[in-house]
Amino acid sequence: MRRKSRNRFLVISAFIVLFALVFGYYQNNKLEVSTYHLTNERSGPVRIAHLSDLHGKQFGTNNRRLLETVLDQEPDLVVVTGDSIHFTGMNLEKVVGFLSELNETVPVVVISGNQEWRSREGDEFIGSLRAHGVIYLENEIYTLVADGSTVHILGLDERMGGSTHAPGDPSDQHDPYETQDPAALLAELAQMPGLRIVLSHYPQYYALEGNPPYNQFDFDLMFSGHAHGGQWNLPGIGGVYAHGQGVMPQYYRGLYDGRLLVSAGLGNSGFPLRLFNHPQLVIAQIN
Repeated sequence: MRRKSRNRFLVISAFIVLFALVFGYYQNNKLEVSTYHLTNERSGPVRIAHLSDLHGKQFGTNNRRLLETVLDQEPDLVVVTGDSIHFTGMNLEKVVGFLSELNETVPVVVISGNQEWRSREGDEFIGSLRAHGVIYLENEIYTLVADGSTVHILGLDERMGGSTHAPGDPSDQHDPYETQDPAALLAELAQMPGLRIVLSHYPQYYALEGNPPYNQFDFDLMFSGHAHGGQWNLPGIGGVYAHGQGVMPQYYRGLYDGRLLVSAGLGNSGFPLRLFNHPQLVIAQIN
């Protein structure tokens, strides 16, 4: 009798462990496509795909599943708001290959996040993207035409005096704001005709931080990431934690104030488990 009880306990325990593993894998690998419909009189219809916080993760071999998911949405433009690589350089070549192949079909515009700035391979990553024709922005405004509409994209570098080198590296001397002030760039963007987009890795700079916060300026849409959807997105509670915002973050996933669109991201960094918070591809359909 005791042996039967023990066997039953082992079977139940094994089932629970198996369920937890399958559930955890599903939570962290099911790609979710979230579409936001926005109106804007400054442009014609534009469909924008937003990727963020890949952290070197692979969805299928060489990110084939992610590539096909993006292309199936038929975007006019793809924007990437940082942390495409992990600071260790893991899968760097594969990430470059994925973004480069995507850029062969639709224009891809990329900024860096804290993972690129921490990485010794950050400069290599940026140089490889540019060599493959991917548009990389570092405190500058880039103008393109998407489906007949003029789109101005301000890509911000928010490392605040950091660098693409690891801490302590003797070459760590680059200050991105030495010649460019984000406030000046945002003011310049505000005067431009057409659709005005801001790419910022950190959503908290929209209203919680910054001098002044970005919401003090006139633009049409700001894309951000970094918050990882609050990591755990609990029903009735929302996002639990985001770096830079702490517990119960204000900006972690979704559309805020009609013009801040925060991606829950695709990969993970220090904390390896998402809960009720699938990797997310964001689509902004502007009409």
